[in-house]
Amino acid sequence: MPVPDFTPYEGLLPSESDPATFPARAEALMAWFTQTGAPQLKALAQFLDGLVDDEATVLNALEALETSLGGLAYQDVLNEPDFASGSEIRPPSQSSVGAYVNGMSLMFPHFVGAYAGSSVNRSGGTETTVPFDTVLQHDATRLPGISLTAGDLLGVPAGDYYIEWVIRMLRNSGSNGTSFNTALVNADTGVDLVVAEAGNMANYNSSESFGKGVFTLAASTDLKIVTEVGPYSADLLGPVGTGSRSGYRQIMRLWKIT
Repeated sequence: MPVPDFTPYEGLLPSESDPATFPARAEALMAWFTQTGAPQLKALAQFLDGLVDDEATVLNALEALETSLGGLAYQDVLNEPDFASGSEIRPPSQSSVGAYVNGMSLMFPHFVGAYAGSSVNRSGGTETTVPFDTVLQHDATRLPGISLTAGDLLGVPAGDYYIEWVIRMLRNSGSNGTSFNTALVNADTGVDLVVAEAGNMANYNSSESFGKGVFTLAASTDLKIVTEVGPYSADLLGPVGTGSRSGYRQIMRLWKIT
């Protein structure tokens, strides 16, 4: 005697966290159960009842039932090699979808700024703001309300962040090398949030300072990246033009983690 079929429910289950769709999903689930699930369960029960004396057949029937009922289970997409794997039969959990979406949103910076002005000399022994003046990318959904003014990144919302930047300078002189360092600074308090590695330049040579790190803001805050040159002066380099494009030499990239 063949094992009776069992058709799994392929719709979305009702959830208290989504009251707008709860009635329709509950109605669809109940319709499936009364029209399909219950009759098929009854047929399975009758089938098993007739096989209680045959242990091997009963185990085979239970295995077939487990395989059929597996279609009702939720899958965690974080443990699947492909996000879409089996999704038509086994919809992923809400937490798994959220984790996937959040992970995808961190692949690209939420804010990218650059300096598009001309090269400018910075005196030795002085600290100045890198005058970022160009927004190359801005995800206003993740970072609403921020703006870039004279190098200051204004109104950065509270949260946890990851930042990267590169600052390039030139010792435009035939004598004496020099060095410089850079840091991300809370413009409201003057406190360093992330400090980068230093750049060192021989005469008529350029160097770079790379910065990256994680920081937390308890409230909306103004930020800036500063350079400190010493003991001798150096030029903060402007972009390099290649055809109709500008190759920016001062870049910062910002991600909002949470």
